[in-house]
Amino acid sequence: MVCSWEGTLADAPGTAQNNTALIVGRAIQGIGASGLQNGTYTIVGVVLPRHQRPMFTGILGAMFGITCVIGPLLGGAFTDSLTWRWCFYINLPLGGAVAFFLLLSMRTPKQDTRAGMTWRETLFQLDPLGVALLVSGTLCILLALQWGGVQKSWNNSSVIGCIIGFVLLFSAFVIDQWFMKERASYPFRILKGRNVAIGVAWNFLYYNFVEPN
Repeated sequence: MVCSWEGTLADAPGTAQNNTALIVGRAIQGIGASGLQNGTYTIVGVVLPRHQRPMFTGILGAMFGITCVIGPLLGGAFTDSLTWRWCFYINLPLGGAVAFFLLLSMRTPKQDTRAGMTWRETLFQLDPLGVALLVSGTLCILLALQWGGVQKSWNNSSVIGCIIGFVLLFSAFVIDQWFMKERASYPFRILKGRNVAIGVAWNFLYYNFVEPN
């Protein structure tokens, strides 16, 4: 379903007639793309037994790596031979086909605890408050880092306000995750695992200190 959603939203920037429509369309498409990327891992976690999840998670990671290489090449071919709009239109048939086969073949295992959930319980498990707090806090710190020392001075009220907003929102997010327990977006017990803790630390160090250099 998320594949169909992302594929349908790809039509928005593809039909854009000006820069504003293109930017807005890309932002909307990004929402669908985030659901597509996270949804694939969610499907793996729900449908497959535990001993098969690492293998399929690795396959998904490999597919994302391959598409990062093929995507620009295919986009360049579309732009030269057809039109740049086909860089977006191509998601429609691909996303629709994947969604069609998922609807026909995917079944939630009966032993899964989420199989008998109501819509209200499902919505609550999505942790909408936690997501809103995390996204808002991330936006605040990104704006502060983008403005500070470049467009505005670090002692500018807007920059300081964004930093304070990030601290407050992220603190509220941590509190929300604590009270949500197993229904949280990031259950604290996961971070206690050695592999997860090392992976998080590595990503933090790599993307903040290694890649920028």
